[in-house]
Amino acid sequence: MLKQRVIKKVPGLLSLWVAWFTKRILSRNINNFWALREKQSHSYTVKKLLRCRDLAFSWIKAKLGNGRNTMFWFENWTPFGGIKDFLRLPSSSFLGTRQNATVSDINHNGAWSLPSPRSEEQLALQTHLTTITLSTDEDSYIWSPEDKQLPSYSTGMIYKLITLHKPQVPWYTAVWTTKGIPKHNFLAWMMVLNRCPTKDMILSWGLQTNPNCLLCNNAVESRDHLYFVCPFSFEVWEALAIKSGCHPVRQWSHSLTTMQSLALPKHQKLLSLLSWQSTIYLLWTERNHRLHRQQFHQSSTIITNATSMIKNQVSSLRNSSPRLYFLMMLYWLRD
Repeated sequence: MLKQRVIKKVPGLLSLWVAWFTKRILSRNINNFWALREKQSHSYTVKKLLRCRDLAFSWIKAKLGNGRNTMFWFENWTPFGGIKDFLRLPSSSFLGTRQNATVSDINHNGAWSLPSPRSEEQLALQTHLTTITLSTDEDSYIWSPEDKQLPSYSTGMIYKLITLHKPQVPWYTAVWTTKGIPKHNFLAWMMVLNRCPTKDMILSWGLQTNPNCLLCNNAVESRDHLYFVCPFSFEVWEALAIKSGCHPVRQWSHSLTTMQSLALPKHQKLLSLLSWQSTIYLLWTERNHRLHRQQFHQSSTIITNATSMIKNQVSSLRNSSPRLYFLMMLYWLRD
């Protein structure tokens, strides 16, 4: 991540990628990151990282010690942000100093080597500099996205800051269950979006195929037919729904709405969601086996497999959520 790649200064903790980036891209000086210009020869990753600078600049604040590792013109160490931008200087002007000068380079025995101010911004800067006294401590960095000082880097917070988030869809809790089976979550998501290649969809693409449902052979195969108008599918779903304590519904839209608004105790609600998603997954697997492998299983076999799969998933909660594990297993194994 940006902090780990750019400002982490403990040599023993640097990754191989950071070492390469510092040597080859930053010319062995990690402080060059803020002043480096993007080149056509840079890789896609390097370009993306450099383009994040404006966004990340305000999140990483330098705390002055001796000033030897903080770049005077480009780092965020004053209330004004980057001094170069604050003073609105021409690209080639650094007021008689070096472009890569550090704070300690500009400060000589407590005096700042800058010309007399010629603008209100320069006057404000030099007034602020009179309040700064360098020490013998090393410079350090403060991680403060949204002006909230954090003790460590938070991937989750940065993801929320840099990602465009749309309003949460109402079916979110029915699909992305925190204690669910990831591959079941994913397929349920695909089904909610109707992105799986059911036969009606294949026909709409102009491809030739037998349109009949592979599970019952009684109607055109579609997402809504598979879940759960199809009598074979509903037989599986009905058995698992009853076992988990929820009411089985045949129409897909009603089934999804039911999963969104389950008014059940936590352990029973999670079992219902696991059962619903397992049914979706195993029925789609059975459909694909019949299509591609000519392998056919009875509904009772699928129900048995789902029962065992859910039992194993509940068992995985034994250590992390012992009470939830106990309640779910007790309910699932009841007669």
